[in-house]
Amino acid sequence: MTRYAAPLVTFILWVLIQSTHSAWTGPVQLFEQAGYLEAESVYRDPVSRISHLLIYNESSWQTVYLAVNESGAVLYSTILGRKSHGRLAIIHGEGKRLFVAISSWVNMDTYRTINLTESKDAGRTWTEPFEVPIAGWEKQLQEMLYVPETGRLFLFWETHECEIRVASRAAGSVTFTSQSLVAKLYYYGDTFQLARATYNLQAGRPIIHVAFMDDQFKASVYYSRSINNGVTWTARRKISDIDSSVERVVAFMSRPESGPRLYVAYSSEGWSDPAKLIYSDDFGQTFSSPVKISKNGTTHSLSGLSLCGTGETGTIAGLMVTRENYLEYSTWNTVTMKGNYKDYPLAGNNFYTAITDCVVDTARSLVNVTTFTGVHRDYRGSLYFVGESIPLSERRLTKKE
Repeated sequence: MTRYAAPLVTFILWVLIQSTHSAWTGPVQLFEQAGYLEAESVYRDPVSRISHLLIYNESSWQTVYLAVNESGAVLYSTILGRKSHGRLAIIHGEGKRLFVAISSWVNMDTYRTINLTESKDAGRTWTEPFEVPIAGWEKQLQEMLYVPETGRLFLFWETHECEIRVASRAAGSVTFTSQSLVAKLYYYGDTFQLARATYNLQAGRPIIHVAFMDDQFKASVYYSRSINNGVTWTARRKISDIDSSVERVVAFMSRPESGPRLYVAYSSEGWSDPAKLIYSDDFGQTFSSPVKISKNGTTHSLSGLSLCGTGETGTIAGLMVTRENYLEYSTWNTVTMKGNYKDYPLAGNNFYTAITDCVVDTARSLVNVTTFTGVHRDYRGSLYFVGESIPLSERRLTKKE
């Protein structure tokens, strides 16, 4: 696998002290490269606290992997999928074992494949990417999910027949089986990521959850779940209160490390709609009323959602991209559903996707939240990150009655 020298890292530009207990860091520029960059996916190891990032360079058609520590230093980097027109890449894993799936165009727009590569040493080396044998000529990667408790790996994709389908691979196997239909769609997303997935355990059994956007006349968020490793799925049902006639709807899913709670955040890509959050306390059977998690009239699209904590307590980190080249950044108490907003100006223009992660640092009694976003400026892409450290004493929550 090809390697190159670690990119230039710019350390902390400024630090804003929000209070005597909570420090905001950012924005910090930590990566720059010729071409248009998109922050695609992130997995943070809760033990090492290393963020494993995927960045896509739209100009060179390269998927770049970065390992970044919580201080913003790039530890090592690798080019994955060199000279393949990969439009979406996703990273997932546990500990030192990482998986990267890349949706690639073989000859621009007539045949697409899903390629998979793996690392067993926390991203230092990777296997050669191989094409996952899935039937059909049109396979646009939508989501990847790894369940470490069972070792099963799930791949979700969209077909040209307007379907979301899934296949899974058991622990120790190299073969993907149980290719099944998740939902029929009215809307063909092409290169747009429609679906997000997560899981939680009920009596030791994984329940797989999928939230996805569909558009018959107006875009909304729908939900389905599986209790048998993706073989069958519940009938899709609408869970959002939004009917966007402006643009597409973006949905993200997250969960605590344990317990029945499940979160879905969503927004439209119109300028006027705020991002909203709903949650379930019964493994997705019912959902709460929506809670607004962004400012009115400024949100362009919801760019990231991450959750850290245990059981029904935790901290949600949401990132919204605003109109005037600002990051609108939020952290949330998951019981009171109240949060704090913070705006950061970024030089340049043309925001693309952004990604967020968080982890509980029990040794230092902190919740560390980090967000990565790409900015395009004169055909050079810059990757920034914004971080927050929240003391555990400020986020100890009581069960909601």
